[in-house]
Amino acid sequence: MRKKRLQTITAILLLAIMVSSMPTKLLAKGATSGWSGYTDVSWRYDSATHTLYLSGKGPTRDYSYGDDAPAPEWDHLSGKVERIVIGKGVTRLGDCAFYGMDKLKEVVIPNTVKSMGYGVFDEAWDGVMTKITLPQGLKNIPQSCFFDRRKLEKVNIPNSVTKIGQDAFIGCGLKKVIIPNSVNTIRAAAFCECKGLVSIRFPQK
Repeated sequence: MRKKRLQTITAILLLAIMVSSMPTKLLAKGATSGWSGYTDVSWRYDSATHTLYLSGKGPTRDYSYGDDAPAPEWDHLSGKVERIVIGKGVTRLGDCAFYGMDKLKEVVIPNTVKSMGYGVFDEAWDGVMTKITLPQGLKNIPQSCFFDRRKLEKVNIPNSVTKIGQDAFIGCGLKKVIIPNSVNTIRAAAFCECKGLVSIRFPQK
């Protein structure tokens, strides 16, 4: 009896280890809510409105892309999400958090978000988002933030931003850009291949 109980406990522990080591994509498959890694930020997808909600306190996890990369827990919904609402209390949007969301039309970002990671809205050649307002308090528009979002025509950059990263808006559909006086660094190719860009106002310094 004791031996059988020990075998059962061992089997349960092995199963727990196997599940915890499974790739994020497999764990998230089919889910409509959960957590961003081991952070205090939770997520929920509303299929009726095609809206992804993030809430909680602190930063989300950093992600990447590729077969063996730590993809977002909501990655399997990336082709369905049309709206993202970030709750007050979230302070950072991690690397590649919303990578490849080509159906995305609107993003609501509160002023509690002070930083965003590499390629956070990257890789959406057929993306339909046309405008975005970045939060007051954001310091840095990171590398490849809006890489190749060809229909993105308008971005409101707050006067808290001091740096625009490399390739931040490369290939976007921007027509007019106003860079606030707070910006002191613009990295290479930040606005490269923005073929529709007709007006850009640099800081008056």
